[in-house]
Amino acid sequence: MSLPSLLNSRASIRNSKARPAPPTNKLLYENPQPSPPAGGVFHQTSILKAHTDHVSSIAFSPNGERLVSGSWDKTIKVWDLKSKKVVLWFLRGHTDWVRSVAFSPDGTTIVSGSRDCTLRVWDANTQKPVLKIFEGHKGHVWSVAVSPEGRMIASCSSNEPIGIWDLETGKLIRTLTDSSLGGAKAVAFSSDGKYFVSGSDNSIIRVWDAKTWQPACMVTSCKGGVSSVTFSPDGKWIASGGDQREVCVWDTATGKLVTGPMKGHTDTVSSVAFSPNGKWIASGSYDRTIRIWDATTGSQISKPLREHTDAVTSVAFSPNGMRIASGSRDNTVRIFEDEQAEAVNQCAAPLNQSSSSSGSKWQPTTATRVLDTPIPTPLPSPAVVATLPSTIPAIAPPTQLLPSTGAKSQSTSATPVAAQSNISTPLAVENAAPQPPKNSQITTKKSRFAGRLSIILKKKLLRWKNRKSASKNDVHTK
Repeated sequence: MSLPSLLNSRASIRNSKARPAPPTNKLLYENPQPSPPAGGVFHQTSILKAHTDHVSSIAFSPNGERLVSGSWDKTIKVWDLKSKKVVLWFLRGHTDWVRSVAFSPDGTTIVSGSRDCTLRVWDANTQKPVLKIFEGHKGHVWSVAVSPEGRMIASCSSNEPIGIWDLETGKLIRTLTDSSLGGAKAVAFSSDGKYFVSGSDNSIIRVWDAKTWQPACMVTSCKGGVSSVTFSPDGKWIASGGDQREVCVWDTATGKLVTGPMKGHTDTVSSVAFSPNGKWIASGSYDRTIRIWDATTGSQISKPLREHTDAVTSVAFSPNGMRIASGSRDNTVRIFEDEQAEAVNQCAAPLNQSSSSSGSKWQPTTATRVLDTPIPTPLPSPAVVATLPSTIPAIAPPTQLLPSTGAKSQSTSATPVAAQSNISTPLAVENAAPQPPKNSQITTKKSRFAGRLSIILKKKLLRWKNRKSASKNDVHTK
């Protein structure tokens, strides 16, 4: 071994002896989790197949666990979204296409409107009609809606007044007539029950006061027939879609355009739906796509969903906003889930976050700030501190703490040491000589090895010097 290599080895040994810096923690999280989801990126997770003809309308139950669908095959089906199976088959009832379906706010009943000019109310837990058939319309029933308190049903038909029905008795309470209405094709209640809106074939959207049933305002700037209307969760905005192939957002109080028109669809917009937080709007179109829009900016927040193979007739957000359901003329119901929200739920599950039947929302956890100082030696546990007496007497000699091995104890009393010192046994164990930590044992072994290696290197260096001096003497002698 050459001299430079020996010197480098000694330097590395000295560096290894240096004591490492104590660890520091700048920011510790009690419950680490990802940042809040941006959301809006949906992907298909389920295809529900049971209908034999076009699916015309869908609606989530209030708790989000079930989905109802109406079809041109004259049937209504209720799906369990966990098992992805039909739990209720309403095989008998309407004699023509089912155009529209809706859950009551308590989820106990389902209302349906049909091309047979009737409305029916069903028990959501059985396959039997709750009330008799609601008769009064002379044309196809295009749309039905249930009031937030669950007492009234609104329905609209081609070239006829809008009907307001009593859900319990089945009687027609009143009709809404207006020369500017034309044929209404869509109706909806606001979530607070203050307003009612209708959209018609003649490009007019009418907002009504749901208490007095007087017209509140009118939107006349639509460019085509209105196929779908819906309120934002707070009731301040109305979203609409129709023959103009655009999605628009209107102010409920003034009827002025707030956002839009949102362009992207290439055919009639058949259905629109607000997300529960009011930030997004989902729209379904006869161009076979579903698009997600920012309700404030009007921009698309993700790529169109193109899984359906025929016209999309209905879209709906789940109550927790993590799912979108759609019905189509391809005879299927499809479920799309928010990728980022789903990932957050999976991360949050082991953290015991509170959740309800309608899903859990992301909630930030509290961060604990720690100063940039070395981590101190841990203090005794609270249980040990609790055993300390108010005045601690002198501790007995260590020999008294040792177990008996047949030899006589140095103590003249036969009372145990723990009792003499008034210290409980756990504390006596705590006060015993502490065992050196593993890190110190490893450091001691390293220092011993380094010392031995240093001695060996010194000997080798001395031998090398002696050989060098001997070789010089030989040269001088010659």
